[in-house]
Amino acid sequence: METKRRLILLTGLSGAGIRAATNCLSDLGVHCIDHLPLSMVKPLLAMKSTPFMDKDIALGLHLYEREEISSLLALIRELEPQLEVDLVFLTAEVETLLSRFEANRRRHPFSDSNPNLTDSIQAESEFLQPIQRVAKLVIETTNISPSELGRILEKRYFSASLQRTLFVSIKSFGFKHGMLKPADMLFDVRFLRNPFFTLNLRNQSGLDPGVRDFVLTDPKALHFLEELERLHTWLLPQYYEEGKHFLRIGIGCTGGQHRSVCIAEELGFRLREKKLPHVHIDVSHRDRISG
Repeated sequence: METKRRLILLTGLSGAGIRAATNCLSDLGVHCIDHLPLSMVKPLLAMKSTPFMDKDIALGLHLYEREEISSLLALIRELEPQLEVDLVFLTAEVETLLSRFEANRRRHPFSDSNPNLTDSIQAESEFLQPIQRVAKLVIETTNISPSELGRILEKRYFSASLQRTLFVSIKSFGFKHGMLKPADMLFDVRFLRNPFFTLNLRNQSGLDPGVRDFVLTDPKALHFLEELERLHTWLLPQYYEEGKHFLRIGIGCTGGQHRSVCIAEELGFRLREKKLPHVHIDVSHRDRISG
């Protein structure tokens, strides 16, 4: 049986997280458009030879006019035979919405007829009740962060085999060539003994067996690697659950040629051996001299 193309319609109260929800789905690979006029939904779906053709789409719909309510309900009925239409409604408590509007100093779309912000929020809530009642999913965002919102959407729309991947970049560098930027975490391995002062190793790198043996026979290096491995075996799943897509780890020594290269390679090998779910490890070297 052919699987229907999915159309996710995101709507709800202003300030409840429609834009955050579209951003989350975009990060997960769904084609998203926020603030699309309702009248443009059918023309968009009818377009040929576009990135939206035959792909799941998420649309952020902001409804302000009375006729848009009936138009949206009619549109859903019309599209359901051809598409899997999922209407998602985002809401939050009045106090939460008040604090969000006050923090962002945004104008509420219902403020023309309701100068008081609380009245504007309540008026919009009443206005959107017919949409909330038919929504397939209602998400209360009062006590959740954008990353938690992303996890809710991810669990609803993606199987385990299609879930997001945390891409971990481990990069060696030399402090004398400048700090590594950007980086989420930096580790300084200049406390390890330096192969540079062994003449037959000076022109080699941490990829060469001689330098590797020199560095990894240092008990301090092995202890340091064990601690890094233990830390990241626990930490990477936590970053994944928090919603991160990329994590950049820098390993630095003086020149970026020997110790940092060796430690970065060994840490990458150890973490790959852990086979952490949804984690991809990449190792590279900013300052290593090839040859």
